[in-house]
Amino acid sequence: MDNWAKDQGVLASPQKLSQIASTSATTSSAAQEKIKVITKIVDNARKSVKSHPKFAQDLIQQCKTLSKDVAVLPAELRWKLLFTEGKVLMANGSNYSAISLLTQAKKIVMDIDDRPEISLVNITLAQAFCIHLEQNGTVKEHELAEALDSVSSFIADEGSPMDKSHGERWMRAMQIKAKLLKFMGEYLSERETTKAALTFNKQNKQWLLLGKSEEERMNMRLLHLYRTSSSSSSS
Repeated sequence: MDNWAKDQGVLASPQKLSQIASTSATTSSAAQEKIKVITKIVDNARKSVKSHPKFAQDLIQQCKTLSKDVAVLPAELRWKLLFTEGKVLMANGSNYSAISLLTQAKKIVMDIDDRPEISLVNITLAQAFCIHLEQNGTVKEHELAEALDSVSSFIADEGSPMDKSHGERWMRAMQIKAKLLKFMGEYLSERETTKAALTFNKQNKQWLLLGKSEEERMNMRLLHLYRTSSSSSSS
């Protein structure tokens, strides 16, 4: 266990893990105790994904070991476990594998009907699709439609951004949506999405939502889309 993990105090030692895993989960109280432990580990894994993905991966493995003899995990814990493992896979560059887990997580969280968490899963799933497309250039048509639906739902749930962090989430979602539309060949919708994102950025310059190079890239793409549509309509 590295020093950072020790400082956090959330990664069980091999001895402790063995002790917890060997505890009988046949009784309700024992199962509930294991569920509490797994929940704590999952929560800490979620906090660690960005800064310490390897550590988060170790935590997820512990959760999977502990959950083997728990008959049924609560739905809230199941989606969190799937979601966090999906985030770990994304951090490790396995975006297509992450898509499967995130899709499962979305189904569960939709059944729970927790709007903030649905929004979180939606944007993460769309991001995984987008990264995979950029790296590989191929994805199944129904998966592309799923990704677009996810990011569109996120944008609708976000509403009108009222602060910088809200604006950053919205802008990231609009960029993902534009890229997905480009892959789908929906250039008119891509143009309108890119235009809306650039207009919002201009109206909220104080938030510094786009770096100079990214803003220039989007402006060039928008200009290209206008020229293309103009050429098509005149021919």
